[in-house]
Amino acid sequence: MKSVWVQQLWLTASMLLLGLVLYPPIRFRFGAVGIESLVISASICLVSGFVFTTFQVVWTACGWAGLGALVGGVLRLVMTLLGMLLIGRLRPGIPVVLFGGVLSIFYLASLGVETLLLVRSLDRMAKRSV
Repeated sequence: MKSVWVQQLWLTASMLLLGLVLYPPIRFRFGAVGIESLVISASICLVSGFVFTTFQVVWTACGWAGLGALVGGVLRLVMTLLGMLLIGRLRPGIPVVLFGGVLSIFYLASLGVETLLLVRSLDRMAKRSV
């Protein structure tokens, strides 16, 4: 279970770092609406990343690492798509193109971090079993 917390901590730190890097240009160009898009996008990707890492670790412990990654990845994608679709209804003041762009950046970054964490955890498991 420690592995879940460590992976989620790395994911949180990477999303925070990306948010800090994106904050100045988005604030300068789009103002408060851009910052709102930034925070909502980061939150959606962080929550869906938590779901992915939890599924992956639990299913890997059961010996079904591939299926856990698949189910977690599908849930992660569905959660992100729902967030994209709902933002137009719940926050009509946020331009969909702006939100979609920021969400895409966070989604790809979190996907990269989660893939790196998944490969490293599976690598450690393989070394322990040999």
